[in-house]
Amino acid sequence: MTLDSFFASHPAFALAFSGGTDSALLLAEALRAHVDVLPLFARTPFVSQEEFQHAQKISQTLGAPMSIIDIELLADPEICANPPHRCYLCKTRIFSALMTVAHALGYPCLADGTNASDDDSQRPGMRALRELGVLSPLREAGLSKLDIRTRAKSLGLDVWNRPSQTCLATRIPSSDPITLEKLARIANAENSLHSMGFDDIRVRLMGSSARIQTTPSQWIAMAHRRDEILKALTPWFEHVTLDLACRDETELPTPH
Repeated sequence: MTLDSFFASHPAFALAFSGGTDSALLLAEALRAHVDVLPLFARTPFVSQEEFQHAQKISQTLGAPMSIIDIELLADPEICANPPHRCYLCKTRIFSALMTVAHALGYPCLADGTNASDDDSQRPGMRALRELGVLSPLREAGLSKLDIRTRAKSLGLDVWNRPSQTCLATRIPSSDPITLEKLARIANAENSLHSMGFDDIRVRLMGSSARIQTTPSQWIAMAHRRDEILKALTPWFEHVTLDLACRDETELPTPH
């Protein structure tokens, strides 16, 4: 299957839109094909204000302002408990809500930006998408992450080389209860690092401490700015460490 054949058989669909490279490309390609596409953004406590504003900007730039669906995940005690299958629970709740809105507005199906590089074994939430019948045209078209970045760059999309993002809840260890206070600490810390120019980072919560994960190319810069980083993060964490054993850069092409 190609994207063109998908659009031909689905002239109208709703899109779970995050503002990342995958969903941005799918939205751009659908608009180019004159498809009636409705971008839906799931606003939850697990998404930072920074990510929300970014998605809003991208959808407006593409000429298809997203509709915002508020979903209060922290009202679910099972999700708050953060069990090992928490991602499955979240995806079920989020995509069920998006599908309900899509159908109510007359859109027969819901698609997302899952691509051919996404590994089911590393993304337990994928089971929820299959169960709900969410379509993944990028994956069905065999487009890898590198294919998508290359295609997005050729279309002039600013997000072509944007680092992949995950929800804030993934920063909290499994079985460690999720609270709004913990999510805020993580979001504030990551926003501070972003403002310093570090563009591919995760701040993992480890009790009262933070473990920064980033790509090896940023380790030296972080070491040189150690005092600045500590000053920015110590309001939220007792200890701050840099993880030297993670974040592979092979997925990202070299920006030009």
